[in-house]
Amino acid sequence: MLTTDAFSALLKTLEEPPSHAVFILCTTEVEKVPGTIVSRTFHVQFKKPTKDEILHSILRIVQGEKLDVEKEALDQIFKFSEGSFRDAAKILEELVIARKGKITVEVLETTFKTAGMEHEVDKLLETVAQKNLKEALKIIDELSQKGTDFKILTERIAQGLHEMLLSGSSEFQARELRELLNLVNNSYRDIKFSVLPQIPLELVVVEFCLKQRTEDSPADSFQSGSRTNEIRREKQNTDIRSQKTEDKTQKIDKTPSSVLRDPSSIISHQSSGNMFSANAKSDNFMAALIDAVKKDNHSIAGILRGCRLTEIADGRVQFETKYKFHKDKLSEAKANSVLDMRASEILKEKVRVVVNLTDK
Repeated sequence: MLTTDAFSALLKTLEEPPSHAVFILCTTEVEKVPGTIVSRTFHVQFKKPTKDEILHSILRIVQGEKLDVEKEALDQIFKFSEGSFRDAAKILEELVIARKGKITVEVLETTFKTAGMEHEVDKLLETVAQKNLKEALKIIDELSQKGTDFKILTERIAQGLHEMLLSGSSEFQARELRELLNLVNNSYRDIKFSVLPQIPLELVVVEFCLKQRTEDSPADSFQSGSRTNEIRREKQNTDIRSQKTEDKTQKIDKTPSSVLRDPSSIISHQSSGNMFSANAKSDNFMAALIDAVKKDNHSIAGILRGCRLTEIADGRVQFETKYKFHKDKLSEAKANSVLDMRASEILKEKVRVVVNLTDK
């Protein structure tokens, strides 16, 4: 695609073209072409080529170059080309360079690391349908270790879900299938900009598998619990002040607990003379934190869903995760700053978030 300056320079030529020249402009992203150019051109919309047309184009190259390619390999090349003549020719060229002899499906799968991918896709979808987050992340990690192309893997997953949607037969409920297909579709765009190619798919699995748990423990219940305890505490303070005592110099010393060892218990904190208490049930706190962090960064919130809250004590909120790249991501300065800020806002005290690696 041309730059804005290049389009401006081209516009002058298009407005006053030489009599002997005809300009043919081709693009797959017509929406990015400036309106000034579009208004001065005649448009011809090409349909996506059919399978027979692409195979015919590939066969011409095969026959012209005297290549030995089995029919099943040609079918796979068509799938990989995504309806593009150019991509189909490029894939064939890569296979010729990779293998001097006959080009088979095995050669293609070895070159593009897709061997056994159909089985892995079926296995992953079955695990996700069972909401088995641990096993699903394990499968993705194993695929990453094999050097799997996650762009191709995500395409295969989307194709599988699409077939389930059209056939009406699936291990997923209709609502779940729609949500999962939407998540996978969005993650495909994120692969290009992801630090680790597997992260977008991992976030899809984490968000989908933990969605039910989040719905059962919405952030509102945490806030509601906080407000209820504040009202109770205020009532207790009022009762204390209203008590009559013979010794007017006597002071009531009510020291709040400043340490929470169990996330399912109560957090109390004395700050500037005001008593604050919050219902810190682990599920409710996690839901509130994820909901708050999501406003700053969806990726951080998605990774946080896969962590386990272990302790809130001594100004520290501690989480555990089995995956080193999740720990590294949450420990980055920007991510850690967001977590510290949001956790402190929820607990109404200055805390620091720490993420530890665990084998459990």
